[in-house]
Amino acid sequence: MKLLYFKYQWFYLIISFIFFGASLFYYVQENHEKNNLVIENHIITEKKCSAAPRVRSFVKIRKENKAYKINLSEKQCLNHFEGEQIALYYNKKYDYFFYPKNNNVNIIRVLSSGIALFILFLPLRSISNWLSENKKH
Repeated sequence: MKLLYFKYQWFYLIISFIFFGASLFYYVQENHEKNNLVIENHIITEKKCSAAPRVRSFVKIRKENKAYKINLSEKQCLNHFEGEQIALYYNKKYDYFFYPKNNNVNIIRVLSSGIALFILFLPLRSISNWLSENKKH
């Protein structure tokens, strides 16, 4: 096995598997084709929009004395104001709200982490050795 893979390739493979599993979970959780999704309108109680890449934009709503935080992109966040109603999908199974147009982000995350997982499964060291041997000839 050592001849087939680089030293830290298994570590990166485990990390990419974790990212793939998490992104697949969120994709399934926000899948629009399930029967447990309902569109509900709720009043925004708080909002925070940020242009910083590492700070998430979100709105907060209340349902039955429970507060929910819904992550949005900066553009989506700027289109909404405190006190107005917002239409959100509610997943009854997971007790989870999400914005209807955010599922494309999860598809991209599943595809990119799946591609990384596939590439890291390849025996990169043996491929690299094979390519370097063929260059010499």
